[in-house]
Amino acid sequence: SVAGPYSYWVSEYNGNIAPIGCEGPRKKVTITMKETAKPSITAEGGLNSVCLGTTNPTFIANAAAGDVYWYEENPGASGEPQVASSASGLEFIPAAGEEGLHSLWAVRNNNGCYSASVESQYTVKPNPIAPQTTNNEICFEKQPKTVTATGAANATIVWYADATQLTELQRGTETYQPKQTMVGTYTFYVLQIVDGCAGPTAEAQYKIKSLPSAPQVSGPTKLCEYDAAPTLSATGENIVWYASDKITQLATGNSFQTSDMTVGSHPYYASQTVDGCEGPSAPISYTVGAKPTNPIVKGASMCAGDVAVPTLESSLAIDKWYSEENVTETSYLATGKTYVPALETLTGTTTYYVQREQN
Repeated sequence: SVAGPYSYWVSEYNGNIAPIGCEGPRKKVTITMKETAKPSITAEGGLNSVCLGTTNPTFIANAAAGDVYWYEENPGASGEPQVASSASGLEFIPAAGEEGLHSLWAVRNNNGCYSASVESQYTVKPNPIAPQTTNNEICFEKQPKTVTATGAANATIVWYADATQLTELQRGTETYQPKQTMVGTYTFYVLQIVDGCAGPTAEAQYKIKSLPSAPQVSGPTKLCEYDAAPTLSATGENIVWYASDKITQLATGNSFQTSDMTVGSHPYYASQTVDGCEGPSAPISYTVGAKPTNPIVKGASMCAGDVAVPTLESSLAIDKWYSEENVTETSYLATGKTYVPALETLTGTTTYYVQREQN
């Protein structure tokens, strides 16, 4: 069973010849046991593992006498293979692409003599799943935030601007801070690479929300110090009222009951918040005027039968004269520092009333 030439001699012998048998001349017979060298196979580029869904490794056999046949089932250790070959030639790409460890064999045939089989292996590695993503959102012109992707412990996270993975944004970190600043919804794509295999992408969305407009505000603008403190109103959502510094929060709701009735101007601000975003504030103010001093008046008298009616006097030209203590439009007589009653209205003692109004 060892390769090489083996010689034997053969002769004819006749034992029936007396007194002893006779042997004829001997002839030499040589038998040559041929051995085919088994192939040496390697994976091209030393690549013995691939990712699921990619092309399997190319295996290369060394050149020598004979033809190389490739098998994806075990052909047996030696002798004529017991299964059909998958291909022949010095290069072979196996077909099995399922996840896991795969074997292949090569046998060389030289003039009908088969070499011992040679086995090699390759691994089809699984692709990781898409990472878990966390979206984020901010309000326009507020501090930017990051979107997040969580993968396997040994994964490399890669961020892309597009689903086709043409524009890589960042690699190696689980968080990505978008550069966008304008209102809108932006989608980013992220995958994880584990053991050299990239999985499918997952989407992470980043939304920049618009700010609402300032609310519509209303309320009295001029008051006197003896009036009740006014209630200010605002039309909008989630109204917040602020003091004049625009920082100190005073109240929430569509109405705000003020309390400051000191003489002077009282500014306030109101904003509305929609979808978590607070918009610009709207100003509103009212002015409290001081109560004017009482007018100083001077009455008069006349005798019955007099034709000239005396002049009644007050201290300021802004003072208003009334015929009744209950001040109404119908009881209003005149405005000025003096007032001369009509003669026909005078009988006995007649009382007039003066009121001063400023601001």
